[in-house]
Amino acid sequence: MKYDVSFHLLKYKFAPGRWNMDICAVQSKKELSEHVRHNSIDLLNCYLSGILDLGVQVKFAHWNVKAPTFTALHDLFDKVLRNIEELTEKIAGRCIALGGIVTGEVNSVVSISNLSKFSPDFRNINHQLLIICDGLAQFGQSVSRAIVEVSGFGDTGTTDLLVQVFRNIEQLLWQVESYLYQPASFSYPQTINACTC
Repeated sequence: MKYDVSFHLLKYKFAPGRWNMDICAVQSKKELSEHVRHNSIDLLNCYLSGILDLGVQVKFAHWNVKAPTFTALHDLFDKVLRNIEELTEKIAGRCIALGGIVTGEVNSVVSISNLSKFSPDFRNINHQLLIICDGLAQFGQSVSRAIVEVSGFGDTGTTDLLVQVFRNIEQLLWQVESYLYQPASFSYPQTINACTC
């Protein structure tokens, strides 16, 4: 099956064979063809750039937290960062396991990632949280689309990894969004009538 990313798989500047520097440098007895491995390695390098960009954005927010809920938000951003770092290692590890070369240097991250630019209003913590939510959502949506594509060309290992990444990103998004939750106003009744059972 020919690999087709024409449906805006990532919104990243993805092109199969982008890193044609003997990207499958290691011979392997894996059942995957070299063509499938090349496509998976290219795709994983694109996602590696995206998740590295996301991690830098969260770290930037982490450094600049200024709010009455400083401790809670600082801890939240720490937790999100730890999870992103674990996912980053898994993506890079899969790329290496396929016999590829990991390209995560700053220049490639900047040129490949298309996450929205992180430019929050640091006087408004809700604005910071919304931008982090946008980044998580954007990255999660692209991973969701890639799961379908990768499963189509038969790389079950990478498909499984992307499912794990998607689940983790969705969980992180839920946790960050919970800080934006504003409960509806609730008022207690003036008097509580005694039960007349």
